[in-house]
Amino acid sequence: MQRVVSRAQYFRQLIRGEYFAPAKLTAFRAPLVRSFSTSTMSQPHGGAAKPAAPLTAVVTSDKDPRAEFINGPEYANYFCEYAKLYHQKQMLEDKPRMDAYYAAIMKNKECFKGKVVLDMGSGTGILAMWAAKAGASKVYAVEATPMARKARMLVEANGLSDIVEVIEAKIEEVELSGQVDIIVSEWMGYALLREAMLDSVIWARDKWLRPGGSLFPSHACIGWGALLYDGDQQNQVAGYENTLAEWTTFKKGLKEEYGISMDVLDKAYRTEHREYYLENAHYSNLRSSDVIGSNDETVEYDLLTVSIDELSKIRSKFSFEIEAGSANFVALGCWFKTMFRGSPQNPCSQEVVLDTSPLFPETHWGQQVLPLMRPVSVWRGDVVECETFIDRQKDNQRMLVLHFQLKVVPGPTKQDLEGNDRRVIELGHHKYNVL
Repeated sequence: MQRVVSRAQYFRQLIRGEYFAPAKLTAFRAPLVRSFSTSTMSQPHGGAAKPAAPLTAVVTSDKDPRAEFINGPEYANYFCEYAKLYHQKQMLEDKPRMDAYYAAIMKNKECFKGKVVLDMGSGTGILAMWAAKAGASKVYAVEATPMARKARMLVEANGLSDIVEVIEAKIEEVELSGQVDIIVSEWMGYALLREAMLDSVIWARDKWLRPGGSLFPSHACIGWGALLYDGDQQNQVAGYENTLAEWTTFKKGLKEEYGISMDVLDKAYRTEHREYYLENAHYSNLRSSDVIGSNDETVEYDLLTVSIDELSKIRSKFSFEIEAGSANFVALGCWFKTMFRGSPQNPCSQEVVLDTSPLFPETHWGQQVLPLMRPVSVWRGDVVECETFIDRQKDNQRMLVLHFQLKVVPGPTKQDLEGNDRRVIELGHHKYNVL
């Protein structure tokens, strides 16, 4: 099976000038107050419908947020991708993603009937429109990019503009007239937390979600597993060695032709290319047969209570058993799942799970593959004890750094194929960037 960088990841790297071949780099005023209002009927909890004050949303900023935002570095480094239909289409083509959100909303219509809903990072407005179809009395579809204009067209074309109000703004710029009952958002990134969009969901939760309100999804887990596949690490090592050989040839030519020595930059060049070739996690769509043991719930978050501080540095210790008869354990894999349970006051009658592990159908998130420093021979029943640390990159808080160390404790098979006694194998610190 071919495993390649996803199209979305390629364009992300191309935009940031990070997608390069060995030794080559290829790059690719006045205050605004916008007010929206609509008359509606609100359905109080446990009471009859009564006339409500107009629901309004106001975008506020001391300066023109559109001009400054769209021309600024944050838009170029992150948001601009979501303004492209090709990327929205990629997400809409992700059937497990679409099926999970559709089922979570449409099979739990009782949670949405008469409620005020905030769809955060709305994109084309699909989730907002489903919430309206499920019976919501009002839906705010907040989208930071100009994709909001296309979402507004879709809402009008589908006859839902009397319920769904599309707002082109970052959530931090929006002022609502009151709190909402439900926040629905598709915020997940690679390894669950890449892109840090959950920070904005938490910010919106703390400001706009009424007591007893719910989030869709409501919970999330990070999973890890032992893999037979290492993301074509051999080719990455070869690429690293080739670029170092090219550097040596380049230095020699520069010295002979122009009389300048570049030797003082050897360490910097090695560090730069080691990070690119050997310290970046590999995006992959793994097969179930690539996994020889896993723990799919190493850490679980209740999105009603988790804080941004809890997400900034995540440490977890866990273990799992090897399930294959005998195999070469060559990499750790990382994935996630989210659960739609509603809230204690407004629970879902049908819980829905979106699982991105290799044991379930492929999604656009794929999985992250982190090669071990050396392969380890394992047998069924061996126990992998692992400690992981998920941190944010210092120069870009939306990107992640995954650290781990592990040991393999022999199970029932006490001797290897040569008859030697098997001992505990410990592998020290590994570090990988998630771009």
